[in-house]
Amino acid sequence: MSAKFLFLLPIFLLLAACAAQPIPSSPTAPPIDPRRVDHLIDILYVSDPALPQYDPQSAAYAQFADALEQLSAMGPRAVDAASHIAHAISFPRPEAILAARTLIAFGPDITATTIPILMDNLHDARPQSRLYSLIVLSTVTEKASCALGDVGPLLWDADAEVRFASAFALQKISGKDFLPNDIQVNPDPLSANGMLADTPEGKLVDPARRWWTAEGSQVNWHPVYGICDP
Repeated sequence: MSAKFLFLLPIFLLLAACAAQPIPSSPTAPPIDPRRVDHLIDILYVSDPALPQYDPQSAAYAQFADALEQLSAMGPRAVDAASHIAHAISFPRPEAILAARTLIAFGPDITATTIPILMDNLHDARPQSRLYSLIVLSTVTEKASCALGDVGPLLWDADAEVRFASAFALQKISGKDFLPNDIQVNPDPLSANGMLADTPEGKLVDPARRWWTAEGSQVNWHPVYGICDP
């Protein structure tokens, strides 16, 4: 055996040993402390006028947007906050749109678990609550079909943007084509002017209204207990 081979032998053995070692998996995001999530949820509810902790003068009230930003950054790891975020869409403050954005960022599977709350929001007196909830429901697509009984009547809503958002959600959820081909919806429907206004009334939603009156309203969209139930 040559001296050169003896010299290289340890190197060969080291390379072979390295090749035999499993490749370490990429590190996953660390788990979220549930106490932190609970704390952020508590901040959200300071903006709920139906609760005794409602306090527009408090520091927590001013942290509403920041709490949603932190929850959004957590992504699916903050799944336990999803239903509370859906409820926050109905809070009477401009930043409630951030709750809709956060929920959409979680993805349709998590958003689908909040359908009962989003359906309740569709009956809220504030047009923004109805509008944002329709947009969120549209991202769930066919999984939200059991909510169509609450979506369809909003084709006759007093608010022009809500009417259009109802037709938009019906199209996304049912898979049917209601909107005119020359209508271009903003890729970010929650952006400023993201939803078109149905003006004059019926101009954009009449095809959806005709379908809903003739067919859609006759369908039992919620035949069994399932994801739409709390």
